[in-house]
Amino acid sequence: MQSHMSITQEDFFANLIEYSKEGGFSFLVDDKLDKPQMPSPARLVLAKIAAGAALGFFGSLSTGYSNIPSAPHLLSDMKGMSKHCDLLGIRLRDGNAVLRMGIDGDNISNESLVGRFAMIHDLLFEFRKYTARVLMTKCATGAQVLVAFSEHRRAKEFNDGFADKCKHTAILKKVHTQPWIADLEDREINRLRAPIEHLVVRDEEKLKAGLFLSRV
Repeated sequence: MQSHMSITQEDFFANLIEYSKEGGFSFLVDDKLDKPQMPSPARLVLAKIAAGAALGFFGSLSTGYSNIPSAPHLLSDMKGMSKHCDLLGIRLRDGNAVLRMGIDGDNISNESLVGRFAMIHDLLFEFRKYTARVLMTKCATGAQVLVAFSEHRRAKEFNDGFADKCKHTAILKKVHTQPWIADLEDREINRLRAPIEHLVVRDEEKLKAGLFLSRV
């Protein structure tokens, strides 16, 4: 029996979509995808300056897209990825490609979830072509995969014994798959991210407030 503090899977995923759209994500709905916002020239220049400052480079450096795939290609790739999750969104506006995915984990075994994450990571490499190029290298491609559990016991079991197996990183190609585990009973979320992200990103309270908002 769920506690009075828990929220339903339906409410959680509705919150996830609204919260993500405010952050620039476009979602695949009924095999249709709103055109994702591409990075503006100003954003690309900022990315170049940031990378140049970090590496000590100045002057004219290549920034931008050498070959932007067509909308049908993006839609096809999104449809392929959507087979492994319950909802799927993408954000391209910062030059990198970030997929945000939702999975209802209540009726999926831990072992099956581990296998699903492996398949997601393999497919994620296809999305590298949607990233911008800064300093002659492609920007990062990442998948944030939220697995939601209605019961605290189930979320803890997955967190403690299986979540780490779902985290995948290809360092040289900058492709990262990160499990986010949502405990709907205790209204907690655990994000398995790179250590540096915990230092520079301070959105924990905002994220929890958005995802666990009561919809009455």
